[in-house]
Amino acid sequence: MLGGAVLSVGLRLEPWTPAERDVWRRLNNDVRVVRYMGDGQVDPEETERLFDKILALNAEPDPRFLGLWAVWEGAAPVGMAELKYTEHTAAGEVELIYALLPEVQGRGLGAALLDALLEVARGLELSALATVHPDNAPSLRVLERAGFTRAEPLEDGTLVLRWAAP
Repeated sequence: MLGGAVLSVGLRLEPWTPAERDVWRRLNNDVRVVRYMGDGQVDPEETERLFDKILALNAEPDPRFLGLWAVWEGAAPVGMAELKYTEHTAAGEVELIYALLPEVQGRGLGAALLDALLEVARGLELSALATVHPDNAPSLRVLERAGFTRAEPLEDGTLVLRWAAP
Protein backbone atom coordinates (compact mmCIF):
# COMPACT_ATOMS: atom_id res chain seq x y z
CA MET A 1 0.00 0.00 0.00
CA LEU A 2 1.22 3.47 -0.80
CA GLY A 3 2.10 5.35 2.35
CA GLY A 4 2.71 8.96 3.20
CA ALA A 5 1.06 11.94 1.63
CA VAL A 6 0.15 12.19 -2.02
CA LEU A 7 0.02 15.87 -2.91
CA SER A 8 -2.33 17.71 -5.24
CA VAL A 9 -3.02 21.39 -5.71
CA GLY A 10 -4.74 22.41 -2.48
CA LEU A 11 -5.25 18.82 -1.32
CA ARG A 12 -3.36 16.18 0.65
CA LEU A 13 -4.10 12.49 0.69
CA GLU A 14 -3.16 10.84 3.98
CA PRO A 15 -3.75 7.27 5.16
CA TRP A 16 -6.79 7.13 7.44
CA THR A 17 -6.21 7.29 11.19
CA PRO A 18 -8.69 6.90 14.05
CA ALA A 19 -8.81 10.71 14.33
CA GLU A 20 -10.71 10.95 11.00
CA ARG A 21 -13.56 8.63 12.00
CA ASP A 22 -15.94 11.59 12.23
CA VAL A 23 -15.41 12.69 8.62
CA TRP A 24 -15.82 9.04 7.50
CA ARG A 25 -19.14 8.96 9.35
CA ARG A 26 -20.21 12.27 7.82
CA LEU A 27 -19.42 11.00 4.31
CA ASN A 28 -20.99 7.58 4.67
CA ASN A 29 -24.07 8.61 6.63
CA ASP A 30 -25.03 11.53 4.38
CA VAL A 31 -27.67 10.56 1.84
CA ARG A 32 -26.37 13.30 -0.52
CA VAL A 33 -23.10 11.34 -0.75
CA VAL A 34 -24.16 7.70 -0.44
CA ARG A 35 -27.00 7.97 -2.95
CA TYR A 36 -24.28 7.55 -5.59
CA MET A 37 -22.35 4.77 -3.83
CA GLY A 38 -23.11 1.06 -3.55
CA ASP A 39 -26.79 0.44 -2.88
CA GLY A 40 -27.34 4.11 -2.04
CA GLN A 41 -28.47 3.33 1.50
CA VAL A 42 -27.19 4.84 4.74
CA ASP A 43 -26.13 2.09 7.17
CA PRO A 44 -24.38 3.45 10.30
CA GLU A 45 -23.27 -0.02 11.47
CA GLU A 46 -21.70 -0.81 8.08
CA THR A 47 -20.05 2.63 8.13
CA GLU A 48 -18.29 1.70 11.38
CA ARG A 49 -17.31 -1.78 10.11
CA LEU A 50 -15.82 -0.33 6.92
CA PHE A 51 -13.80 2.28 8.80
CA ASP A 52 -12.38 -0.39 11.12
CA LYS A 53 -11.51 -2.49 8.05
CA ILE A 54 -9.69 0.48 6.47
CA LEU A 55 -7.68 1.06 9.65
CA ALA A 56 -6.76 -2.64 9.69
CA LEU A 57 -5.74 -2.54 6.00
CA ASN A 58 -3.57 0.52 6.63
CA ALA A 59 -1.88 -1.36 9.49
CA GLU A 60 -1.48 -4.65 7.57
CA PRO A 61 -1.70 -3.95 3.83
CA ASP A 62 -3.52 -6.16 1.35
CA PRO A 63 -2.00 -6.13 -2.18
CA ARG A 64 -5.44 -5.43 -3.69
CA PHE A 65 -5.43 -1.97 -2.11
CA LEU A 66 -2.91 0.57 -3.40
CA GLY A 67 -4.20 3.42 -1.27
CA LEU A 68 -6.97 4.21 1.20
CA TRP A 69 -6.82 7.91 2.02
CA ALA A 70 -8.54 10.70 3.88
CA VAL A 71 -8.61 13.77 1.64
CA TRP A 72 -7.47 16.94 3.37
CA GLU A 73 -7.93 20.55 2.34
CA GLY A 74 -5.74 22.66 4.59
CA ALA A 75 -6.26 21.54 8.19
CA ALA A 76 -9.56 19.73 7.60
CA PRO A 77 -10.41 16.30 6.20
CA VAL A 78 -13.03 16.79 3.46
CA GLY A 79 -13.35 13.44 1.71
CA MET A 80 -12.03 10.01 0.87
CA ALA A 81 -10.12 8.37 -1.97
CA GLU A 82 -9.10 4.83 -2.86
CA LEU A 83 -7.07 3.05 -5.51
CA LYS A 84 -7.60 -0.69 -5.64
CA TYR A 85 -7.84 -3.76 -7.79
CA THR A 86 -11.44 -5.02 -8.01
CA GLU A 87 -13.54 -7.54 -9.89
CA HIS A 88 -14.11 -4.79 -12.49
CA THR A 89 -10.45 -4.04 -13.26
CA ALA A 90 -8.46 -5.62 -16.06
CA ALA A 91 -4.76 -6.43 -15.93
CA GLY A 92 -2.75 -3.23 -15.59
CA GLU A 93 -5.78 -1.28 -14.39
CA VAL A 94 -6.83 0.04 -10.99
CA GLU A 95 -10.25 1.26 -9.82
CA LEU A 96 -10.40 4.71 -8.31
CA ILE A 97 -13.06 5.76 -5.84
CA TYR A 98 -13.55 9.18 -4.33
CA ALA A 99 -16.14 11.20 -2.44
CA LEU A 100 -16.22 14.68 -0.97
CA LEU A 101 -18.35 16.21 1.76
CA PRO A 102 -21.31 18.11 0.27
CA GLU A 103 -20.15 21.43 1.72
CA VAL A 104 -16.93 21.35 -0.36
CA GLN A 105 -18.43 20.09 -3.60
CA GLY A 106 -18.71 22.39 -6.59
CA ARG A 107 -15.37 24.13 -5.99
CA GLY A 108 -13.14 22.09 -8.31
CA LEU A 109 -11.84 19.79 -5.57
CA GLY A 110 -13.21 16.70 -7.35
CA ALA A 111 -11.14 17.50 -10.43
CA ALA A 112 -8.04 18.19 -8.30
CA LEU A 113 -8.57 14.94 -6.41
CA LEU A 114 -8.99 13.00 -9.65
CA ASP A 115 -5.78 14.56 -11.00
CA ALA A 116 -3.91 13.39 -7.89
CA LEU A 117 -5.26 9.84 -8.21
CA LEU A 118 -4.41 9.70 -11.91
CA GLU A 119 -0.90 10.94 -11.15
CA VAL A 120 -0.46 7.98 -8.79
CA ALA A 121 -1.83 5.57 -11.42
CA ARG A 122 0.40 7.11 -14.09
CA GLY A 123 3.44 6.77 -11.82
CA LEU A 124 2.65 3.08 -11.38
CA GLU A 125 2.08 2.70 -15.15
CA LEU A 126 -1.53 1.70 -14.57
CA SER A 127 -4.71 2.60 -16.40
CA ALA A 128 -7.78 3.49 -14.35
CA LEU A 129 -11.44 2.59 -14.13
CA ALA A 130 -14.28 4.37 -12.35
CA THR A 131 -17.79 3.10 -11.70
CA VAL A 132 -20.38 5.86 -11.49
CA HIS A 133 -24.09 6.02 -10.70
CA PRO A 134 -25.82 7.18 -13.90
CA ASP A 135 -27.44 10.12 -12.05
CA ASN A 136 -24.08 11.46 -10.77
CA ALA A 137 -23.69 14.08 -13.52
CA PRO A 138 -21.00 16.13 -11.71
CA SER A 139 -18.71 13.12 -11.31
CA LEU A 140 -19.33 12.03 -14.90
CA ARG A 141 -18.34 15.50 -16.15
CA VAL A 142 -15.14 15.49 -14.07
CA LEU A 143 -14.16 12.02 -15.30
CA GLU A 144 -14.92 12.73 -18.95
CA ARG A 145 -12.99 16.04 -18.84
CA ALA A 146 -10.01 14.07 -17.49
CA GLY A 147 -10.11 11.76 -20.53
CA PHE A 148 -12.20 8.86 -19.24
CA THR A 149 -14.37 7.16 -21.85
CA ARG A 150 -17.52 5.15 -21.29
CA ALA A 151 -17.36 1.37 -21.49
CA GLU A 152 -20.04 -1.30 -21.18
CA PRO A 153 -22.14 -0.57 -18.04
CA LEU A 154 -22.48 -3.11 -15.24
CA GLU A 155 -25.57 -5.32 -15.07
CA ASP A 156 -27.18 -3.01 -12.49
CA GLY A 157 -26.84 0.01 -14.80
CA THR A 158 -23.78 1.48 -13.08
CA LEU A 159 -21.68 3.29 -15.63
CA VAL A 160 -18.07 2.19 -16.24
CA LEU A 161 -15.51 4.69 -17.45
CA ARG A 162 -11.94 3.89 -18.39
CA TRP A 163 -8.78 5.98 -18.64
CA ALA A 164 -5.65 4.81 -20.45
CA ALA A 165 -2.34 5.96 -19.05
CA PRO A 166 -0.42 8.03 -21.60
